[in-house]
Amino acid sequence: MTSTNNLTRIPIYHSSLLLYREFVNRNSVKLLNGEKLYNLVTESEKYVLDTLLLIQDVIATLETLKMSYNFICNGYEPLENITLESYNFDVYHLDVFNIKMVTLQELVYKLTSLVYKLSDWIRAINKTENKSGAKFNYQFIKKHRQEVQVKLNNSCLFSLLFDDFNTHLKSIQLCRNRSIHDGKVSDYTYDSVAVGMLFGIEKGNMQFDDMGALRYVAKTMVDAHQKLKDDMKIHLDNAFELVRIAFCSLSVKYLSVLYETLDENDKDVLSQLKDTKY
Repeated sequence: MTSTNNLTRIPIYHSSLLLYREFVNRNSVKLLNGEKLYNLVTESEKYVLDTLLLIQDVIATLETLKMSYNFICNGYEPLENITLESYNFDVYHLDVFNIKMVTLQELVYKLTSLVYKLSDWIRAINKTENKSGAKFNYQFIKKHRQEVQVKLNNSCLFSLLFDDFNTHLKSIQLCRNRSIHDGKVSDYTYDSVAVGMLFGIEKGNMQFDDMGALRYVAKTMVDAHQKLKDDMKIHLDNAFELVRIAFCSLSVKYLSVLYETLDENDKDVLSQLKDTKY
């Protein structure tokens, strides 16, 4: 299983952690007296803190995805004990998984906008187009494709944001939208007849004279559960890889901004990155 620990050595994350430690050590007395770190640092240092907070949101989302997958792997009951609760358990964690996958994409877009300081540019475009609240997301990139390519000047990052995320998450986005807008959290892998029969048994409205129907319900549910685990594993591995690529792609720009804006003492902290392997 991929671990978020593998992401901590990537420069954008590693440098942010090193600098955060430096900021805390430098302001430790004031912090112990109840002052807030964000109020004690310069604007360039706030850029580091904002970046680290977003990175931690990305990491927390990955951990939630992994937790949902682990629950699915460990939570199914023996064949003879399959109940409606078994199905509801799967559907709940699938729902969480789908929502968090889409959240992950949105967070990477936010992180990109922050690292490249795109907010003023986006606001200017919104004003020109007489719009309000437009965010840096897939639809924005699609509409302003050439301008975004110029702004990023990073073909790997642009491909990730415009092509890779959309390719890997398209089916998940559809499931997530059905859940949020239509209240449909069931997955296509589950046979609707089997689920209906299971519901009837649970509520005492159906009985079977032989085991044939029960075996059918059990088999379809177990097969669907296995497919769900297999699909979630693929999506989870893709999620970790997409984040790894995003962090690596953003690191060059991020370090460039840091070296341009931080004072010399903070730049010395960054010298600890030179032997980092990721």
